[in-house]
Amino acid sequence: MMRALFSAVLVMVGLTGCDSVRDISRDPRYATLVGREVRTKVPMWLYDFNEPPAPLDASELIEKDSGNHRKVGLVSVGQSVRFNKASRHRSWTTVTEVLEGQMNYKSREYWIRYRTYAHLGPSAWSSLFDIFDAERPPEKTYR
Repeated sequence: MMRALFSAVLVMVGLTGCDSVRDISRDPRYATLVGREVRTKVPMWLYDFNEPPAPLDASELIEKDSGNHRKVGLVSVGQSVRFNKASRHRSWTTVTEVLEGQMNYKSREYWIRYRTYAHLGPSAWSSLFDIFDAERPPEKTYR
């Protein structure tokens, strides 16, 4: 009985210990994006899933229209965005890298999140420089 209970506890601790979030803001791949103001190079959509007056989560900034649920609007090319942090979110099934920051849209400030698609492969993050007007870091700094 004790052995089964001990095994169950180990499994539960193992399950909760696999999800993690790590700050990667100093990663050279994001050096020209984090801590700077950049501009969008493509039209993007802003979604806010928070319920006022107590926002709990960042609004999503994405390239594709995901329907009308909580859509704020279309962000035009040249919109200013400031990313303050990059983080790596690891779970059992995937690793996602996320840029977080803020932007003003229609006279309101939004706390935003942009997912970098890093889970699609080691060079997927480089598409950021097709989406945001930032200089691509020299390859020798992140290889």
